[in-house]
Amino acid sequence: GSGANVVMDITSMSTLAVKQAFEMVSFGGTVLLAGLKNEAPVEIITDRIVLNAITVKSGTGSTEQSMQTAVKLLNEGRVPTDVLLGEVLSLDDFGEAMALLKREHPQREAIRVTLRY
Repeated sequence: GSGANVVMDITSMSTLAVKQAFEMVSFGGTVLLAGLKNEAPVEIITDRIVLNAITVKSGTGSTEQSMQTAVKLLNEGRVPTDVLLGEVLSLDDFGEAMALLKREHPQREAIRVTLRY
């Protein structure tokens, strides 16, 4: 079917991202909610969750042990952090950054752009 098997919302504050997650997930898919919204209400149509057999899961904060493990893996270079950084552009190239995020350059995909000042 269409849609993603798993959709994660890890944004902070954006209640729209939650709504979009439920619109993008496939029948029988899973939505993971891990972004905090400062207790802002989020409007979703729960019928869609039931009728489309969507599984909803939540993420929780890290434990001290998981944080120590993460730091160890990062320090050992075992996590490919370069892919997390995405494209790195100068602040002067803000227009180019927006064009990348809007998918105006099909040969260059970017899900994240970092602007360096």
